[in-house]
Order: sequence, then C-alpha cells, then structure tokens
Amino acid sequence: MMQRAALAKKLLNGIEKMPTVAVDVGFGAAEISENRPFVTPVELWYKNPRLIRAMRACGVCEGQITGEGADYEKLTALFESLPATAGSTLAQDLFADLAALRVPFAPTAKDAASVWQGANTYLASHTVTPRSLLAENRASLVRVNVGEGCEDSIFEGSVKPLVCFDTLLQIESPDFSRCVEGLGKSTGFAVKDLSGVEQAIFATLDRFAALGACAVMLDLSGFDRFVKTDPYHAALVLARGLAGENAALTTAEQVLWRVQLLRMLSRAMAAHGMRFVLRVRSKTDHVMGDFSTRAFEKLLLYLSRDRALPTTLLSFAAGDLPRGLSSLLDRFRKEDGTPLLYFGIDAAGAASALLSRSLRFYLHRGAASLLLGVTDCEQGCFSAPAKARFARVLSAELARFAVTDGNGLFDESALLRVAQAVFAEQAARFFGV
Repeated sequence: MMQRAALAKKLLNGIEKMPTVAVDVGFGAAEISENRPFVTPVELWYKNPRLIRAMRACGVCEGQITGEGADYEKLTALFESLPATAGSTLAQDLFADLAALRVPFAPTAKDAASVWQGANTYLASHTVTPRSLLAENRASLVRVNVGEGCEDSIFEGSVKPLVCFDTLLQIESPDFSRCVEGLGKSTGFAVKDLSGVEQAIFATLDRFAALGACAVMLDLSGFDRFVKTDPYHAALVLARGLAGENAALTTAEQVLWRVQLLRMLSRAMAAHGMRFVLRVRSKTDHVMGDFSTRAFEKLLLYLSRDRALPTTLLSFAAGDLPRGLSSLLDRFRKEDGTPLLYFGIDAAGAASALLSRSLRFYLHRGAASLLLGVTDCEQGCFSAPAKARFARVLSAELARFAVTDGNGLFDESALLRVAQAVFAEQAARFFGV
C-alpha cells in the first residue's frame, strides 16, 4: 500500500502544475472584456450554479442568494448551509478557492467573519480578474453563441473563441428564428433560406478563424436518431421553422434539420481546419432524448462518406458511459491511421468515484491515447478544483494498476508519460495550442 501511495504522489507531482486547455471557460465574453477585479469572493462564488442550487435546497431565502442582500450576509448563509451539502464536492471546492486566496481552512459558519476578512484582504492587495484567472491556462476557449454580439478585442494571446451553434441546432426552439436573424445581422447576409444559412456559417467561421478559433461546440445530449438529409427537404423544414411553425415540426423533421446543419457545419469546418467539440450532458440535466451511440455512429459514417468529418472530441459527464460506447473507440481514423474521434470527461462538480469510473473505462480498454482529460470548466471558482481532483484520480488509478495488474511492465517514467498525455498534452495537440 505504501508503494502504491508513494507512486501516486510522484505521478501527481509530475502533472498537477501542468497548464491545461480550458474548454468553455466559466466567463462570458462580456465579463472578459470588462475584466473587472473581484472585490469579494461572493462576487465570483455566486456565479456557480451548483452553489445556487444547494442553497435553495437548504431553504435559504432568495434575497441571500440572487437578491440585494449584502455580500457578507450571503457568505454567512453559504457557510451555514455547507454542513447540509455532505455528499457533494461543493465544500471541498470552496476550500480549494480559499487556499488559492491564502485564507486558512475554515469549515464552519463561525469562521465566516475570518474568511470574509482574509479573502477581501487578499483581493484588495492582488488584482484578481477574469483574465488573470485565465492566464493560468495553456489556452482558454471562450464560448461565443452564434448571432450574439462579441468584441473581437478580447481574443488575444491564449484566449480564443469557441463558436457555439446550439440555438441554431434546436429548430423547435422559440428562439430559433431570432438566432437565424442574429446570424444574418452578424455576417451581413440576408438569411432567408438554406443557401443563406450556409453562407452565413462560412462567414462566421471566417471571422472567428481569423481571431484564433480552432473549434466549434455543440450540445448533442438528445441526439437519439439519425436520418439522411437532402437540401430540398431540409429547406422545407427550415422554411417552416422561420415561419414560426416550430411546434408543428415532427421529430423526424427536427432530426433532418440537425443532420443537415451538422453536414453544413462539417463542410465549413473542414475548409477552416477546425475541430468539433460535441458535449453530451447527463440525462438528469436535460429533458431531451437519451444520446444514442448507434445514431451518432451513423452520423459520423454519413459525414465520412461526404468527406466532411472533422477531427472530433466527444465529451461525456463524469460517470456517464452510454450503451455501446466501446464500439466508437477505434471506429474513425484518417488514411494514415490518425484518429478522428477523441473523448473527454466533463468533470465540473464530479466526485472522485465518478471520475474514476470514466477514467477506468478508457484506461482498461487501452484507449488512453484518445482521452483528452477534463473538457469543461467550473463557473464561480478562483481555483480549478475539478482539474485538481482529476489529477489526483488519474495518478491514483495509474498507481493502482501498476501495483496490482502491471506485473512490473510499466516503470515510473512510462506511467508519468501516460499521465502527462491524458492530463494536458493530448488536448493541447488536439486544439493546436
């Protein structure tokens, strides 16, 4: 046991300080543009949706959550609620933040005053802004929703746009026509038909590629069916969506539109050398259908035959492993053998057991070289608690394997190379940063 613990510690020391690619960072473009320094920890912590949900579950009045209550009162209410959050990582993540702010460990409500004073003192003497927090990353990919305004000036250095077409994908949404209208305004095209949408997509990617964008992100959580598409029928469905007939579209028509949009996006991305970031949230976090690996495989085969399949990252929530996932691990490759499909773990708020379950799935199947580590970011954190937790779990899993099943075949340097690749290096190569 001591040998295993010592090995895990050595591996952790070799990776925990490595800068990583932050995908879909916890700050919006407007926050990064303003770059206002944080004065109290509450200003950032209360952007964390897990924290908000937990406090509401504890019966805290809304005035001390999202209302006009004083920041100190909100902090006190938060610390009073923490004992009831046992079973979640919320308290551990807050204490990781306090360590980053040089505030001593303070686990109880009676310590709220000292936490308040210590954190505010640190923030008064150190300029902590969204940009300063992002500077810790090798690269920071900032979500930009298509059709929404965004200042180009925020994208400099390691801060890059991550173009998101989620609203355009959901043709049944009441916001669909507004999104298409915004897409047209942002590109200067009159988007009234399928050709206009495709032109606007190309123009959008032209703009963001010039600003350093390397990827397009979509939420495919409800992708449970595949149908072949064609421009004629896709144009008819689009016309109905633009005419406000969204609620009358059948499921088959909605799927047809999604496949057509994915096809157009893939062609445009291939022309710009971009990657796909496809996220599948836990089915407890959305009301769409269950993600189907079979439907997804059919989609990728369809795009491959069309010679329009970009290099793709498919990311699942920690602990979520959909039926048939193994069939995708070695399914899509370039002619030279280079993989076209990689995988990631959305780790925000995930406990070690969930991270371990996902990690073991890939490691046990010899697919570590396809795993890009943590592929999401937490909102409302000064530190990167999910990344730190993943580093500990990764080190522990590799050490456990080496001691129990490795049979002496993997020395410390070999294990460290795997840990470094999974934790940071493979994602950096994938995104070209």
